[in-house]
Amino acid sequence: MSKITKVAGIDFDTVVFRQALRLQGDTFDIDPEYETVITNDQIEEAYEAVEAELKTIMFNTKCTEYIVFLTGSTNFRYNILPSYKWRRKNSPRPIALQELKDLCLARLNCVLQEGLEADDTSIMWFTHDESEAGIRKVLCHVDKDLDQVAGQHYNYDKDLHYNVTQEDADAFLWLQVLAGDTADCYKGCPNVGNERPKGKPDEQSKAERIVYGTLCTKPVIKRFTRGAKAGMSEIKWEEYHDNTLNVKE
Repeated sequence: MSKITKVAGIDFDTVVFRQALRLQGDTFDIDPEYETVITNDQIEEAYEAVEAELKTIMFNTKCTEYIVFLTGSTNFRYNILPSYKWRRKNSPRPIALQELKDLCLARLNCVLQEGLEADDTSIMWFTHDESEAGIRKVLCHVDKDLDQVAGQHYNYDKDLHYNVTQEDADAFLWLQVLAGDTADCYKGCPNVGNERPKGKPDEQSKAERIVYGTLCTKPVIKRFTRGAKAGMSEIKWEEYHDNTLNVKE
């Protein structure tokens, strides 16, 4: 019987960012004319905290090996969608963040690829088939977007182990495609949302009805011929039943 090696692939952005932020403390509110100084000893202390979190993840997942993934300074998404994460562009960046990243690159088994986020590189690693090599992977993160991929997951903030099936991963991906993501500032399809009707928490949202197939939905262009919107058009979603489909209830 071949030996199985359990490997943790960790989206490490959150771990490094919050330790850099902890160093900064309340200095974001200090007069910007005064320089914030963080000593090398403080940065080393922050790195030790980063390393301690890594060890905790390894212990909780019972993995014997790891790879940590960090986001580079550039991102291909801005070339496609300039509004991507625009709300965060003016957010203060912890001044020790880059130094902590550099220490991770120098001292840990770390992957940072320019142009890509840690999400991208961790998912590429996670979905690369290495089953014949006797490797069992665990994707460690706190980001809901990574639930778009099937496999064994671990949320290190909640100490939560869970498995995502291929069916659930595909459904979650298409829910985001249809509904968009306000946190990342990209829109979905017009007039399709993932909010459930007010006062009816057990009813599915429009995006869920489309993805899970309880109702078939098609876009219809409605053109206005009178009133203030005369000459304008908008997309409406027409729902209909198709009994030939094997729908998921």
